[in-house]
Amino acid sequence: MAVRVRFLLLLILLASAVMLPWLGRTRFWDQDEGFFASTAAEMYARGDWIVPTFNGRMFGHKPPWMYWMMM
Repeated sequence: MAVRVRFLLLLILLASAVMLPWLGRTRFWDQDEGFFASTAAEMYARGDWIVPTFNGRMFGHKPPWMYWMMM
């Protein structure tokens, strides 16, 4: 069991060493990504997990599961 725990810790450490330096360095790939991210943030802040809203208005252009994945 200790070998397995050491392996997982080593794997997490290695993945962190590879990924963490690059966090925040890339921009959004599409112009709409920020728009969809703010819609997900607004859904989370309002506590409404069914109806996506943007600036308080219903935004039904995409299914809500996409925003659930962002949260």
